[in-house]
Amino acid sequence: MGVAVPEDAEAVTEVLDLAIAFLRKTYRPKKATLINKPQESSLRIRWVALMHGRVVGTVQYAVEEDCIHLIGLLVHPHFQRQGVARKLVQFFKG
Repeated sequence: MGVAVPEDAEAVTEVLDLAIAFLRKTYRPKKATLINKPQESSLRIRWVALMHGRVVGTVQYAVEEDCIHLIGLLVHPHFQRQGVARKLVQFFKG
């Protein structure tokens, strides 16, 4: 597990796409929703979870005052229910 690096971009995109693919069957955001979506903060940092050198999970976080906000915690479908998300959350719980 560690901070995502530019070389992780393709693998992170694959995890994001596959993890929400089932939602896309029933939910497609309206254009107005996308336009009004708040811009991502440049203060967000993306972490990745690795298994055997492969990106299998990802989460972004932002620190605001005395809180850590986890954003977009997603796990590749083939690696769900194996504790990947739990390990990512536990890392931030400290």
